Amino acid sequence: MNAERECCHAVAALLTAHGVKRAVVSPGSRNALLIEAIDSAGSIQITVVIDERSAAFMALGMASVSGDCVALVCTSGSAMLNYAPALAEASYRHIPLIAISADRAHEWINRNDGQTIVQTTAYGEFVGHRFNIDSRDTAFYRDVVINDAINSAIGYPGGPVHLNIEIPDPSVSGIDRNILPSDDRPRLIKKIGRAMSLCQKDITGLADRLTPATRVMIVAGCYHPDRRLNRSLNRLCSFGNFIVMADSISNLHGYGIISTIDTVLSGITCDEAQNLMPDIVISHGGAILSAHLKKYLRNRHTEHWHIGCDDISQDTYGSLSLTVDTAPESFYPQIVSAMRRTNEHSDYTLQWLKAASKAVGYAKKYIEKAPWSDMTAITRILSLTPGKFNIQLSNGMSVRYAQLLPYVHHRHDCNRGVSGIEGSTSTAIGASMCYNGGGTMLITGDMSAAYDMSGLSIESIPANFKMVVIANGGGGIFNYIKGTCDYDQVDRYLVVQRDFNIKSVAGCLGFKTYEASDMTELDMSLKHMLDDDTRPSLLLVRTSSTDSAEIMKQFINRNII
Repeated sequence: MNAERECCHAVAALLTAHGVKRAVVSPGSRNALLIEAIDSAGSIQITVVIDERSAAFMALGMASVSGDCVALVCTSGSAMLNYAPALAEASYRHIPLIAISADRAHEWINRNDGQTIVQTTAYGEFVGHRFNIDSRDTAFYRDVVINDAINSAIGYPGGPVHLNIEIPDPSVSGIDRNILPSDDRPRLIKKIGRAMSLCQKDITGLADRLTPATRVMIVAGCYHPDRRLNRSLNRLCSFGNFIVMADSISNLHGYGIISTIDTVLSGITCDEAQNLMPDIVISHGGAILSAHLKKYLRNRHTEHWHIGCDDISQDTYGSLSLTVDTAPESFYPQIVSAMRRTNEHSDYTLQWLKAASKAVGYAKKYIEKAPWSDMTAITRILSLTPGKFNIQLSNGMSVRYAQLLPYVHHRHDCNRGVSGIEGSTSTAIGASMCYNGGGTMLITGDMSAAYDMSGLSIESIPANFKMVVIANGGGGIFNYIKGTCDYDQVDRYLVVQRDFNIKSVAGCLGFKTYEASDMTELDMSLKHMLDDDTRPSLLLVRTSSTDSAEIMKQFINRNII
């Protein structure tokens, strides 16, 4: 066997040995040997996606829902640069991806040879670690580097890594399918991760600080569902002095958990907000979606702890005093076990829940009376989507509308690591391929859908994948957020209204399509779409961007603190 092919088979064998079950590959000549090796390994499911940007987001969706590392394989040159947006998203969310890029031999880099760039450092800090091997390296060195790369991706807390492999011109060496892999198996090197729990002394000290505190606010950002974590937070709230402010994409529910942050904050007065100010803030997960909550907590000199394995301090509110370097699903159960009940009763939990109940009640009445808009359409869709569904949300207004009322589905996800609008469709489709318990519903905007149109062309999209596109002219969020809504040329340069006919595109690619321009049509189309289990479906919902922005502003600004 030639050295190049042996190296590629070593990569495939070690991916298999470490338990990697899926690979998303994009066609190319330089990476043909890698694809052939992974295919011949037999135990890795391969999905072919021509567009590398779409491929990377699809792998992101697979890894986020399954919790397993997914491999990406691309050819050399600019192709590998298209992985960067998804790798950046994975980095901030600790989603395990291993990006394997084929490369030219190093002697031809920067020598005006075709399809060559400097690949080894192309992803910068968007990957946790980067590795490079020459397929002509010794097996001893090669195996160590490949093991290190995979262990870095799958080890706690996980995240994306880059493995760059120099492969001489395959048009010269060719792919000899008659040559079988060597009997010498690559060397498997396993790694045991960091301790998942704190020592008893540390836990006792933290519990002793929390026990007498009368107002503790836990802020939960984007995070995967975890029953143990959820139960522990519910138990903490039963003590009376804890409240949990949770994004819908934190996937937390139950007693003491408020998943309608902006609805609640816009429903209380400044005096009430001051009285409810916490003594201690404990955060975990990704960046919190609510700008109002960040404004509420910043510059208050409130003691702030952050829970999570982050390389840098997450000083979101300007008052960070403690970083606890462990997983939230480990920390909170330990704290619950160490907490002592005191004779002093705090009604902090009940005060917040009372405010939340009042605010949500108002929100329901407001939405019921509101004219046809993004708000009424999206809240209706979420309320009618069965609880067994996974909800995927694009950035912009979709994820914000999903926070207005409490919903309970199997899980909610959004690419909030970087909060870009590209890749939402591919991420959702990849996620749907790894969820067998029910359907996947993507709610996205027309601009986000336009960015990721190639995602619709992916083969083997599950029949229970449902996609709703809010067609409000594109860029509706710019009519809402401060800094752009008052810009004179917002419609010309930012909203960029155009009738993007994604319905026709989806129909040509095998989707069953529907359209709605009012609530009656929405209810009818949504019912047909959810009942259809023969092929993936797309529902185009037409609304007015300016009307929707005004309706949202009136709702959110009524008592905003």
